[in-house]
Amino acid sequence: MASKVLPAFVICSALVALLMSSGCTSQADQQSKTTADETILLAFQPEPNSVTKYRIITEAHRSTEWQGPVPNKESLKQGHNDNRLEIIFSQFVPEPNEQIEQETTPALIKIEQVKYSSTVQGRTDLEFDSSTNQDPNHPFAKLVGQTYGITFTPDNHIPTVFGLSQGRHAVSGPEEINQIALRIFSPELIRERHGTPAFPKGKKQHAILGDSWSTIKTFAFNFMGLKSYERVYTLRDVVTSDGHRLAKIEMNAIPTSKLERRFQKERMPQPPTNFDSTDSYTGTAEVDLTDGLVNYCSEQLTVTWTGVLPPDPKQGTTEPVVLKMSAGVLHRLERID
Repeated sequence: MASKVLPAFVICSALVALLMSSGCTSQADQQSKTTADETILLAFQPEPNSVTKYRIITEAHRSTEWQGPVPNKESLKQGHNDNRLEIIFSQFVPEPNEQIEQETTPALIKIEQVKYSSTVQGRTDLEFDSSTNQDPNHPFAKLVGQTYGITFTPDNHIPTVFGLSQGRHAVSGPEEINQIALRIFSPELIRERHGTPAFPKGKKQHAILGDSWSTIKTFAFNFMGLKSYERVYTLRDVVTSDGHRLAKIEMNAIPTSKLERRFQKERMPQPPTNFDSTDSYTGTAEVDLTDGLVNYCSEQLTVTWTGVLPPDPKQGTTEPVVLKMSAGVLHRLERID
């Protein structure tokens, strides 16, 4: 999750008026400031017997642009493909069983709303919005009301996913749209959906302003191969708003040769050597330290490859052509209740 960072505009005129009327910083403002050496506990700790509502948005984009003759190759047609999935879900955390020592906390997830859209070669292929669609037999309509369970750790890692059979059965079918809906119940995607990468991993949950920690994230881009990044998170600030202490975290990623464990045994094609690439992978997060909840976490990756292809009569080109390809991924989780 370039993010599409939530804007934070400072209205200068209002600030000047406030200073003129008060003459000094209020005691509440002084108490909201965090000293550089204050230790902050960064942990996902929802209250027992609580319900929180979230919106999760995932987007994937891919485009191809030619400068010169376009080869006769289906996979390299000029245009753009886009997919966007938005799910509103509630997360219920039950009272803990005091007779059992737990290292993880269970939560029940209920899907409340679903929106999905896809574009192929610039043309709308599928659109669905559960708030307006009245067809109860639509596979995406059957997602609404489905539940499943997860367990989470204080660093918001999701070690366990369970209770998927009912939801899978509800959306199963022979059509491609059934398969798209079925993927929403993929354990791997559920872990990404509900996990928050911005927390320090393991038991190192404490940080001071300026502290950084990192994780590895790998993406597969078909015939362009794998691209892997070290996501570096930094605790930038802690502020107080409406009685809640909020930790502000920034992420900037750098390319790395290290791979996520799940990709280490994958055999992926090597990217063409005649392509140069540029990358932008950034993100932001806000953690409510008072409630122990994530307010938002947004990360966005954009990769662009540019290469010159030699003439290929078999592909219908008689002179060199420039190919520019782009791919983008957005992952955004936001608390709405």
